[in-house]
Amino acid sequence: MKHPFFTLVGVLLLSGLPSPVALGQVYYPIPGLVDESTGFMDSYVAGGWYRGSAVIARDSKLIYSCAHLFYNSGKWATNYSFHRAYDGKDYPRRRDGVSPRGLLNFTSYSSGVKAHGSSSKQAFASDFTILYGNSGFGPAVGWWPLGSPVLRSASLKRVVGYPARSDYTGKSGRSYQHATDWFDYAARRVSGAYHGFDNVSTGPGNSGGPVFVQDEATGLDYLAGILVSGSRKSAGVVALDASTDAMADSALAEAGPAVALSNSAPFELADASRSFASVPLEFSGSSGSVKQLKLSLSVKTGRPGDLEIYLKSPGGRMRWISRHPGGTAADLTLVAADYSDTFRGCAEAGTWEVRLRDVVAGVTATFESCSLEIITQ
Repeated sequence: MKHPFFTLVGVLLLSGLPSPVALGQVYYPIPGLVDESTGFMDSYVAGGWYRGSAVIARDSKLIYSCAHLFYNSGKWATNYSFHRAYDGKDYPRRRDGVSPRGLLNFTSYSSGVKAHGSSSKQAFASDFTILYGNSGFGPAVGWWPLGSPVLRSASLKRVVGYPARSDYTGKSGRSYQHATDWFDYAARRVSGAYHGFDNVSTGPGNSGGPVFVQDEATGLDYLAGILVSGSRKSAGVVALDASTDAMADSALAEAGPAVALSNSAPFELADASRSFASVPLEFSGSSGSVKQLKLSLSVKTGRPGDLEIYLKSPGGRMRWISRHPGGTAADLTLVAADYSDTFRGCAEAGTWEVRLRDVVAGVTATFESCSLEIITQ
């Protein structure tokens, strides 16, 4: 599957390319850091890692991008991470990104690829996806509910993203955030929501980047579409419309309301104790049940193998976290450990407890903090 903006991580085909096109068509680094809602996106699909661009849009829990970054050889991506406002010479480390919980797409995209090819106007017309999470990814940009009319207008426009090839960008390095100059070219409708710009050049790696259009009345710019294709002299965009707005509504429903409970009142555990100390996490006001539950926990100790710890639901269901395993590695830390399978269906409201004790004398342990993130169903 080949796209002008779909770039395999680590592969840059620079030899034999023509020189950069004229100023006004070339991506240049945005002065200073950076469009805070646009990010570097990588995905694992059909046995390879790929890179592109994406933007937090409409709601802090939603990320808009292109479908072809997550689809290849009849398969959808199984792993992906988002690096908001990244700006650097090297690729970001995947472990430093955030992982959306899921993604939604138009079924017409994969069927268009199968019937007409990945670079067809039929595929590009629905080359759009929304990733969603249970909590916010960062600041969300405003959007035009109907992007087609403003893309076809003479209003000022700009594309933001992460082009992979330095001959497009004017600056060596593969992960600087870039933007076009503002331009007033009007897009032409190609097929459905798919629009094309002449005399606008971006570069490989920019797939999924936001296309902004300035509101002439206020001078503010809003998201009007997502970049999906192009060449050295053109760019293709999927315009936001009623269908993409409906997908966003569905994604927000999938994300669901997240409840965050935390306790950060540190205390020292009794040494060689026969009884458990309780760390309560109170929640009231909901009659829902658990769909997803993640626990973060920090206990400072020189010997975490001395600890017994479990999580208890308001109804009494338990999940052991540590059962005096032995060992001497310093401290015990959990970050968003997923215990959904244990607690799915439990009543959410009531007192959740982290219960813990130090069962061996000699090395003290201090509870520092814990938090629960609960998604209801």
